[in-house]
Amino acid sequence: MANQTDDFALQHLMEETPIEGGVKVIFQRKPSYFIAARVEGNFNQTLVCRDNQKNAIVAVGSRSIKPAYINGRVMNIGYLSRLRILPEYRNTTLLARGYQYLKNLHQDNRAPFYITTIIEDNSYSLNMLTKRRAGLPSYLEWGSYYTALIKPNRKKEDIKDGLEVIKGSLSYIDRITEFLNKQGSKKQFFPYYSKEDLVANNGMLKDLEI
Repeated sequence: MANQTDDFALQHLMEETPIEGGVKVIFQRKPSYFIAARVEGNFNQTLVCRDNQKNAIVAVGSRSIKPAYINGRVMNIGYLSRLRILPEYRNTTLLARGYQYLKNLHQDNRAPFYITTIIEDNSYSLNMLTKRRAGLPSYLEWGSYYTALIKPNRKKEDIKDGLEVIKGSLSYIDRITEFLNKQGSKKQFFPYYSKEDLVANNGMLKDLEI
């Protein structure tokens, strides 16, 4: 298991292992790998593989637990993410051994199941994780996530009558939280958010200004 002294090494590993596909993507974790992990859950464990001869971390993966909506009800679910392996260590038993270690951690019964998101054209991860290889769990495809982008325009578009766009403030925190959870309850795996997640220094959305 990783600890705070591994922070810089983990940041470096993330930069050295971009997500492959039509566009290579690097998810940086600056200024702190562990602080960045908070957005993924209230409980986080970072698993690492160390090459003792080189005194280096060569692989990392994360197990997070967070409350989310399942069939309209809030329950804790697991999220497996940030799997990175240096290329020279990929064609080994390392991944299977990592999942065996994860299976042991699962005995704490914090979550009944786990979800993982994989970029669609990341063929390496898809082949490794969804082909039911020996020692790996069975992944079942549930659906697709779509990422929406906002393109700021210089010309403001007309807003429908009766609607107004204003800057958020703490006076709206109750209504913001209520709206997120009311709409989120209609979607599978949508995170449950409390007021503390939005404003607390150690909340899941730390540093997101209201």
